[in-house]
Amino acid sequence: MESLVTLAAMDAASMAWRLALAFFLFLAAVGSVYMLVRAGNTLRSVEKMVEDLDREMVPLLQKVGTTVEEVNQELDKVNELTATAVSMAQKVDATARAVESAVGTPAKKAAAFTAGVQQTLSSLVHRFRSGTMRADHDAWTEWPPADTTVRGEESVGSGPTPAVSAAAGTDAGQAAAAESVAGDREAQ
Repeated sequence: MESLVTLAAMDAASMAWRLALAFFLFLAAVGSVYMLVRAGNTLRSVEKMVEDLDREMVPLLQKVGTTVEEVNQELDKVNELTATAVSMAQKVDATARAVESAVGTPAKKAAAFTAGVQQTLSSLVHRFRSGTMRADHDAWTEWPPADTTVRGEESVGSGPTPAVSAAAGTDAGQAAAAESVAGDREAQ
């Protein structure tokens, strides 16, 4: 009998363990079902949120696409305006250069001619005041050396005076005009 008691005690202990194991498995199954139900609810919420986003984002993305196209069109217009402004600036620059050339060259020639006339008149006045010019001399063929300073600067060379040079065709005014034209050609 002892073995029967031992067997009964072992069976009772084994049964307790089996009951504890069954209870633990039941609790684990209930916990797993609860977690699966919660995960299902979460997944449904996520699915609903994705559907809402899809419903709202498609029109929003279409509006963004339309806005980007409109901005690109406006940028194209700005590019055209910029190109037009650059073209206009180049035309204004070319016009200013043409006007400068058209006005500057004659003005330089006029200044050179005026300087030649002034030098000639100054020499004549100087001769008349100094009394070296006689009535029987021809003022245009014989000309004494004139003052060689022009506006405070020493003139180059000691050649004939403007009147004699004028007879030869190269007076100071013409020489200055020739220098002016040469300078204009170099500038271009």
